[in-house]
Amino acid sequence: MLRGKELTLERSDLDALGADEVYVGDLVGIEARDESGEKIGVVVETFETPAHEVLVVRRENETNGAEHYVPFTMEHVLEVDLESRRIVVRLPEE
Repeated sequence: MLRGKELTLERSDLDALGADEVYVGDLVGIEARDESGEKIGVVVETFETPAHEVLVVRRENETNGAEHYVPFTMEHVLEVDLESRRIVVRLPEE
């Protein structure tokens, strides 16, 4: 009966987060930097794959749509600081 339907929850209905947990959707709009501190861009969206979530990081002021797809894994997302609105990532090798 619900196949193909979208279900939504109020944020207050979601489980409480643990100390090192974040809702991936909260990363949209925050700044992404590399390990040396250089700004890479901004997380513009996320999507889910069978293996893990993926962050789409777009360089600001890019008209050609330069984007990086960063797996949301401990290997690639090294630090998340929601208070400062930034993450530190290691880009996958292309």
